[in-house]
Amino acid sequence: ASVGHWQYSLQLSSEQTSQPVQIIGEVSSLVIADKNIRFNLNVTQINHQPLIFTRTFRLSWRDPLWQVQQGQKVGLVVKVKPPHGLANEAGFNYQQWLFSEGITATGYVKPHVDNELINDVKSIRQTLLNQMLAFDFPHSSWLAALTYGYRGLLQPLDWRLVQKTGVAHLIAISGLHLALVASVSYVLITWIGGGLISRFYSLHYINLHNIAMLLTLFSTLAYSALAGFGLPTLRAWLMLFLFSTFFLFNKNIGVKSLILLALTGFVLLFPLSIFGLSFWLSFAAVIIICFVFWRWPVKKNGFSVVALFLGMLKVQLCLTVLMLPLVASQFSYISTVSPFVNLIAVPIVTMVLVPICILGVVCLAIRPEWAFELYSIANCLSLPALCDTDSSPP
Repeated sequence: ASVGHWQYSLQLSSEQTSQPVQIIGEVSSLVIADKNIRFNLNVTQINHQPLIFTRTFRLSWRDPLWQVQQGQKVGLVVKVKPPHGLANEAGFNYQQWLFSEGITATGYVKPHVDNELINDVKSIRQTLLNQMLAFDFPHSSWLAALTYGYRGLLQPLDWRLVQKTGVAHLIAISGLHLALVASVSYVLITWIGGGLISRFYSLHYINLHNIAMLLTLFSTLAYSALAGFGLPTLRAWLMLFLFSTFFLFNKNIGVKSLILLALTGFVLLFPLSIFGLSFWLSFAAVIIICFVFWRWPVKKNGFSVVALFLGMLKVQLCLTVLMLPLVASQFSYISTVSPFVNLIAVPIVTMVLVPICILGVVCLAIRPEWAFELYSIANCLSLPALCDTDSSPP
């Protein structure tokens, strides 16, 4: 109730929605196109009146006067209205999505002499994305989705491929990718730190596991920033933070308690997220995976490729069957090939493609020519390259 009243207090007045208003704010979403763009703006001033709390507007601009980029501070004359959407039951609930994203108004930029670029400082995320797109690979749209969580370049045929194969969770930076980054970070930190500590007797008292766990939190937080602090990534990071906290303080906590704590903490921090579909899909998938490993625990009899393959198959089949009611009710579509495609795509994307893309981001700041070679390999391993996209869609 408190959050509802708070959101209501942030709505614009009838005077502000009935006529054009002059606003100042910072572009908060990635923008690539130079015409017919749509972006989010964190507004700090309306009609020269500073706002105590910033408000997020979702704006469209047919012919922008400059290349709009994330991080820029702009002054615009806009015509806005309260968030709304169509009431069709079978369609996408756009108004609910806007509410879950905290967007208080939608509208468009009007041609006006007062439209100006106040500060042309681009965000690090936007700069890195621009550098990667400058390589102009055939599948750059997929690489942008995998690396930066930006899916604005995907075409209708790409989305149809995603729907047919059920790999939407792979092109959105989520808990699966963050878990991979956390694992790699922890292993590298302990390996490098162990080599250094072993050479100096005076450092043997250092608890390397605690340091590695703490540094892993920072590395995964940086990865979340690369993804624009998307809610799926923040959910996974919060669960990792809770697990690390209990680990560092030597507290034992069960999986069920950890999930409940993460659920509670995330609702308290981002209460509007319960209106978003990803919230329910993420926690439902985590609960199902935990149920599978509780009902059919892994037997520790050494490493076996067959056992690993059977375990992955078991998880994919259980996810497909148990997520079926939720997915069918929301998307009105079921992919029958999803378990088998994911069985192949998940290992390739998470264990090969994502690490290559992340390493390419690091090389962009050091040696761009190395980044070009890495992204060339990633381009060959992208999802359209693994699937037959030349055939006409059904």
